[in-house]
Amino acid sequence: METRDQSISWSFRIDEPITYKVILKYVATPETGGIYRLNLGTLRYEDTSISSKANEIITKEIGKVKLFIGTNELSIVPIEIQKSELMKLLEIQLIPIQ
Repeated sequence: METRDQSISWSFRIDEPITYKVILKYVATPETGGIYRLNLGTLRYEDTSISSKANEIITKEIGKVKLFIGTNELSIVPIEIQKSELMKLLEIQLIPIQ
């Protein structure tokens, strides 16, 4: 994401209520940095993406969220971009918690 009007979102359906651990992975480079918000269900998480002199993989445990039956949406929205791009997103993991 290189401008504040860009965002990433996914819609997905689940068949039963379940709680997930949310993990975000991205690559930090000299060109990355800024503030972002991750939205999923009732979870609203705001944090800073960092820059790094080397290409460094950053793994952040965002938290836990209970999702309910039906369509859910996950989004990442830039709040402030401090370098040429916010982050190089690799993946977002939703790990079921029993």
